[in-house]
Amino acid sequence: MLQNPIKSESEFSDNKEWKITKFDRTPIMSTYLVAYVVGEYDYVEIKDSNGVSMKVYTPVGKKEHGRFALDIASKVLPFYAEYFNIKYPIAKADQIAISDFDSAAMENWGLVTYHEMRLLIDPKFSSMETRQHVTIVVAHELAHQWFGNLVTMDWWTDLWLNEGFASWIEYLAVDKFYPEFDIWTQFVADTFARFLIHDALKSSHPIEVPIEHPAEIDGIFDAISYSKGSSVIRMLHDYIGDDAFRKGLHNYLTEYSYKNTVTVNLWSHLSQASNKPVNEVMSSWTLQMGYPLVTVIEEKQPNNTRILKLKQQRFIADGSVDNENLQWKIRITVFTKSNPNLIAKQILMDQPEITITLENVSENDWIKLNYHSIGLYRVKYQSTTLGNLKESIADKKLSSQDRLMTQDDVAALCNAGHQSLVDYLKLILSYQNEDNCTVWKSIVSTIDDLSSLIEYTDYFDQFKKYRAHVLSSTQKQNLVGIPKKMKILL
Repeated sequence: MLQNPIKSESEFSDNKEWKITKFDRTPIMSTYLVAYVVGEYDYVEIKDSNGVSMKVYTPVGKKEHGRFALDIASKVLPFYAEYFNIKYPIAKADQIAISDFDSAAMENWGLVTYHEMRLLIDPKFSSMETRQHVTIVVAHELAHQWFGNLVTMDWWTDLWLNEGFASWIEYLAVDKFYPEFDIWTQFVADTFARFLIHDALKSSHPIEVPIEHPAEIDGIFDAISYSKGSSVIRMLHDYIGDDAFRKGLHNYLTEYSYKNTVTVNLWSHLSQASNKPVNEVMSSWTLQMGYPLVTVIEEKQPNNTRILKLKQQRFIADGSVDNENLQWKIRITVFTKSNPNLIAKQILMDQPEITITLENVSENDWIKLNYHSIGLYRVKYQSTTLGNLKESIADKKLSSQDRLMTQDDVAALCNAGHQSLVDYLKLILSYQNEDNCTVWKSIVSTIDDLSSLIEYTDYFDQFKKYRAHVLSSTQKQNLVGIPKKMKILL
């Protein structure tokens, strides 16, 4: 029999008909985190670097399948304790695989429950994709031991912060211990780009949704609370910097340990730690639906000067105009060919239109907005500005995140009628030397959609030749995990 805290003793009743199991007292905790498990299980165990007892329980005969998750947990739990500068408050951190568990996983304090598929790895046969998935899920659930368990949101309205935060920091932890996963590019493809699709619909909703009735709760466990929530936290972390972010988190978690809290309490601590207007900036992202499209008009001036005229408006997938004239406080970052690994200019865009002046930009230098695709906005460039980016894509001077989102933005703009499809088709030709499978998966998805749209038109035969030309370059690359669609389209 298992429960949240450590078992203190077991004894039989006087008549030997009952076995009595006693456990240590739990910390103050929310009732939804209480867990009991009764059954026959094998387990593997270890102590982490802080002396916390860790076990992974598996169905009988499968304990070796639990070692991978145990190794992950023994690394990630101390990482979080150091990152938050707060000790894990329970003497044990157990995880258990349940074959018929109804959910993917549940972060019960000290006894995290998982569906078998989310925790167990066959050392011989499990794929790299499965291993990455288990790594992410374990990192997510252990993040909740602090963010959700130690400090719990006051009401369902703030649910997004629980899930959004865990869905961001899971990637931070995985990237630290498994850099070979290239996990941030996968975040951009699977989380960031996913929210951009859902939040561009007129039927979207803000991150913070007032919940008045229990029947409304299930409706907010969606791509907005998880994917947009984590993308907002990623943007905020970058905006105030890691040191201020960690200081603010520590103070927040310390003040509200074993208590309930609301989103603005976190904003307050992060504002104090960073001396930046966090609440003012973040409210434009959490209290209203959607996200902006930033249109860039580039003007070259004498003496290696560029003027960028920026305009923001809500991006809607069907190309319609937002009548509410929603505005966001956007952290604009600009970088150029002369130093592609350094932000040349950053500014908080808090008006519908602004002008940015860049100096020391050579005549033939390219410019790009949204460094590493951290800002929650799409970018529309003039054809000339977009064309100049082809060089940086071909020679991979842009990061894999930026290469992925450059074409994803253009594809979305084409679908919405904001940009010519010709611009997209020309742009993709610059990906001939692309060697990142995650980038290719995104490209293939768009090309597959285009194939379906024009299959019965007079242009399809010509398009098939273009498609084969573009995708044939992947056969020259040593890519792992080529999408099945790519092989079919070839």
